[in-house]
Amino acid sequence: MTREEAEALNQELDYFGAFTSFQNWVNTASRRIDGDAICFDAFGRRCYMGKDFMRARDENAFPVYFDWDEKECERIMKILADRRAAALQDPQP
Repeated sequence: MTREEAEALNQELDYFGAFTSFQNWVNTASRRIDGDAICFDAFGRRCYMGKDFMRARDENAFPVYFDWDEKECERIMKILADRRAAALQDPQP
């Protein structure tokens, strides 16, 4: 993904915040989010607990985004899941 594509995606998603890596999540999550935050990975999957963040790390699904608005999170997760499905159907060389 080019820098321009990434910036366009970030504008489309309009999320509150994100963890850029597993280590970033480990180091900052307790200061950045509370138990009411909704977290989801770059593939549009919810991240509820540590094993979900480890899956995101192992499957290169960071950044993990977070927000508190459930409807907004559902919208964003759908965009991410649709992008992932399209990429799996039409892999680029």
